[in-house]
Amino acid sequence: MNSSKRLLVDTAFKLVIKSTGIMIILLLLGIFLMLFINSVSFFSEVSLKSFFSGRQWEPGVHYSIIPLLVSTFWVSIGSMVIAVPLGVLTAAYLSELAPKLVKAILKPVIEMLSAVPSVAIGFIGIILTGPALAAVFGIQNGLNALNGSI
Repeated sequence: MNSSKRLLVDTAFKLVIKSTGIMIILLLLGIFLMLFINSVSFFSEVSLKSFFSGRQWEPGVHYSIIPLLVSTFWVSIGSMVIAVPLGVLTAAYLSELAPKLVKAILKPVIEMLSAVPSVAIGFIGIILTGPALAAVFGIQNGLNALNGSI
């Protein structure tokens, strides 16, 4: 490739990279503006005091961040109680005890599972474990912190 063609290709790639960078910045600015405008309109209807000190979340009636933070905390704790021992024991089994054939099968399966987005796994959890939890505990639905943790 001669130098004039190389210069043309380099210039084209520089233009593509710069325009992509500018588009990303504009996209992020648009997201920020959308969030800011929606937040301003939200807080024009809901007081900061009730949002940060309220204890109830009922869309359309009461909005408060405390129930969201508390439920996130409990789902995180429940997830760690389930996932940490399971992960450590699985890793120990695969590295120390598993026969080569089992290791050759399970390791790629686990790696493929880690590639599945957590949103997809959560959706499967809502569909499969939700009704099972509702049946086991005799409740209306299985949408609770235990299902979120699992």
